[in-house]
Amino acid sequence: MLQRARSSSSRSFMREAEFAKLILDNPYEEDYFKDLISEVVSNRKNPEKTYTGAKGLREQLLSCFLQKGEVKTANVWARLVPSNLTEVEFLLETIEERLRAEKDIFGAVELHLADREILSPHIQYVGTNAEKAEIIIAKTLVEFKYEVSITSAIGKKYEEYEKPYETSSGDLPIVKMDKFFEEQKEHREQTKEIQDILDEIDEMQNQFLNNFLTEAQTYMDETDKITQKMIKNIEEGISNYDYLKSQKIIDDSAKDLEAALAEIDDEIEKIIQRNREM
Repeated sequence: MLQRARSSSSRSFMREAEFAKLILDNPYEEDYFKDLISEVVSNRKNPEKTYTGAKGLREQLLSCFLQKGEVKTANVWARLVPSNLTEVEFLLETIEERLRAEKDIFGAVELHLADREILSPHIQYVGTNAEKAEIIIAKTLVEFKYEVSITSAIGKKYEEYEKPYETSSGDLPIVKMDKFFEEQKEHREQTKEIQDILDEIDEMQNQFLNNFLTEAQTYMDETDKITQKMIKNIEEGISNYDYLKSQKIIDDSAKDLEAALAEIDDEIEKIIQRNREM
């Protein structure tokens, strides 16, 4: 849905500034506006701030876009977009990358879950070459399965696509968009359930591996303690053996010395006896 450019008084533009993506041809301009956005986001979160600077941000952004070409607003349906912040961030990054690759699209991209005028989730683009940006965004949403077709993504009114698709044969069942969207939601929920189960299995495997490694480390530590104790006992046994061996040598030497002294005493006794006989 293409509309005229948002005005600086439009609360829709930069309402989701915290997660908005800017596409400009000058990195210095981008850094400047990112700093302004950070300041606005910070002010919005501060209850004591009565002036957030959002209007000034919108005025400067629109002025910047107008210098690069005709500015329009494109709202592209994204009815099946998830509420998961990680998935939303990846979607916006993909859209930003694809718009930037065109080299002639300059603007801002936001995801709005609902506006006063539009009560369903949609991507809002404000900037130059809005017609081209609208198609790129629609194709991306269809690729991500957040919309059923490009036609439904860029439709002017959601009511137009609530009508059943009629075929040339009256025998074929009539499929309504609401039913299709419901089936898509069920499919996404089932996929999420499967992913949750896989995540739980991964967690159990990791827990098992951690327990196994802990038990293995404990076993190795105990084995090391036993080995060290055995080595110590062997060393002590060797020390005791050396002591006993040394003690035996000392005892044997003492006996030899005692025998030698006894022989000396005998010789002295014999000499004394001979002197007496003379």
